[in-house]
Amino acid sequence: MAELPFKVYAELCKRIACDKLYGAFGWTYATMLWNLMGRSDNISHISVNHIKCKDDHLLIYYAQQKTDQDGKLSKYPRAVYANPLYPWTCAITALGVYLIVTNTRVGNGDGSLPLFHGSQDECARRFRVGLHAKAKEIANVLEENGMTIQSVGTHSFRKGASTYGYPKMPVPE
Repeated sequence: MAELPFKVYAELCKRIACDKLYGAFGWTYATMLWNLMGRSDNISHISVNHIKCKDDHLLIYYAQQKTDQDGKLSKYPRAVYANPLYPWTCAITALGVYLIVTNTRVGNGDGSLPLFHGSQDECARRFRVGLHAKAKEIANVLEENGMTIQSVGTHSFRKGASTYGYPKMPVPE
């Protein structure tokens, strides 16, 4: 999968958020992928009780990660800040809209309250299907950035966010 440039990420978020059926779920999932630089598996597992508010940001705790199967590192949260300059890319705005338009009070019997409804595989599949449809809509933007519809996937968000967040250092000659 190719890394997703910020320009493409922002356009995808705008298109996803405006979709009547896919919008709230897809927008929140996409902004969480980018802002947490997370794997799709981690995003699918987020529960409402994994989200805490602190000062001007949210803290999101992963129950487990690929490199931490027993959850020993779950005490170290990821911080998510608002982005008022680009509201389409703001995970806090997307999460707020998602919580307003969906019923998150279902729970699954074990005391946890999953943020996204359905199994981990169902959430990831639903996001990939919607993402592919939206990528087709912005094929011209993808092409301008040297990408194809097939090169966009969930891992593109992780790669793009880490590249975007990494300082651009001059290469010594």
